[in-house]
Amino acid sequence: MAEAGEKNDREELSRMAYEAQVLQGQGQALQQQLGILQESVAQLEVALESVKSLKTAKGSSLVPLGGGAMVRAKLESEGKVLIDVGAGVVVEKEIDDAVVVIEARLKEAEKTKAGAERDMMKVSQRLQVLDGAARGLMRKLNMVPGEG
Repeated sequence: MAEAGEKNDREELSRMAYEAQVLQGQGQALQQQLGILQESVAQLEVALESVKSLKTAKGSSLVPLGGGAMVRAKLESEGKVLIDVGAGVVVEKEIDDAVVVIEARLKEAEKTKAGAERDMMKVSQRLQVLDGAARGLMRKLNMVPGEG
């Protein structure tokens, strides 16, 4: 009977190792998603500040090109900006309306980022539980971590 119990423990240990591997993959995917979301939030914050600054711009403004580079641009239609509304469609909007659109996008990106962070925390916590349980089983089976 001891052999059956040991066999069950080894099967459980194998199941835990598989679950941990799956969770690590999920964690890596979530980490990549978080990186993309953080970049998106940063870009939206820059866009929001840039559009807001246009309200006080007189005739010309510094326009960020990315990577810390800027160009001084002459404003052709003061009080209006072009904004992407999806599927490659760009429309002209009043500055205040563009601010509302960008703020909504920023809020949604931050909400999505917070959800991904919660998911990442759940994955991390489950991995910790699995690690503790697996170590306990390994001690029971007289296995040293790294063997077997």
